[in-house]
Amino acid sequence: MSSREGNILVGLNKIFGFLGCHGGTIEIEDEWKFSCAVNDLGGGDYEAEISSIDDEENIVQVDPFFRINIIFDESRKKVVAAKPIEYVSQGWMGTLYIDRYGNFRGFSGETGCEEDELEERLENYIDNVTNTLPYLTNPVRVERFEEDSDKTYLNTDPDEKKAKLEAMERMRLLGIDAKDMEKFGRGIYTFVSVDHEKKRYRKTEATQEDMEFIKKALEEYSIPVLPYYIISDTITWPQGEVNRRYIIPYVEGVRADIDNDDEEREFEDTWKRERKDMLLYGTIPCYTINADIPEYSEFGELSYQVINGTLIAS
Repeated sequence: MSSREGNILVGLNKIFGFLGCHGGTIEIEDEWKFSCAVNDLGGGDYEAEISSIDDEENIVQVDPFFRINIIFDESRKKVVAAKPIEYVSQGWMGTLYIDRYGNFRGFSGETGCEEDELEERLENYIDNVTNTLPYLTNPVRVERFEEDSDKTYLNTDPDEKKAKLEAMERMRLLGIDAKDMEKFGRGIYTFVSVDHEKKRYRKTEATQEDMEFIKKALEEYSIPVLPYYIISDTITWPQGEVNRRYIIPYVEGVRADIDNDDEEREFEDTWKRERKDMLLYGTIPCYTINADIPEYSEFGELSYQVINGTLIAS
């Protein structure tokens, strides 16, 4: 264990020792509210979300926000392992984002970040909360949560769990509406109908008929994927023919037969590369279904934009 990892663990245990194992919020004079929440992902897996929040005048802003994979001891009294996987900073210049692989979306575009920058930022933030500012020594108001946030629905199918979490992290990386991401976690898919000519779209929830159609189309191929969003539009061919298509962003790697660390790392490397390409080239892996000419359906990458939290591909 590095000294940085040790410092993070010491700080987290100070925070949980003060708030309790489920976390809570702390307010001090003239500073943003500190929040620490624990998500129960099912199967003994937990996440901590820690952040500084400004929620005055009904405008919520976070700076910073960290999502951390954590492991408790058997008594649930001590954090024995912690790894940050996401960072968000919201400011007047925009939003800065770092993911678990070091992919960096900043105020001036997409790039990489320094090695271990995510861990360094977390170490500095925890030190600020536990040692520099009086959150633990002189709070004005403290709320201690009585339970974890229940996200055990993510564990409904253990074979898909990691891919499902990866899909949700991609949705956060893309800037998709948090409500749509939460619905996906519960098995409800966002369906976006796009009219490129009139430059407008309509967002609803996918019907059972929609999902059965997509499932049937995907089952014809041997590539195991987990879709996480549905976009419907039309494509006009050079000869003037218009076809309806369904664009299905997906995560590759839903495999029930992974039985060794090497194969597990192979999928992790695939996800790392795909995330980097998403930011660098502005594209997302998709399966495009041609509803009128099924044989024209194909896997590939499409450019995308996110408008008010709604994902649109072209």
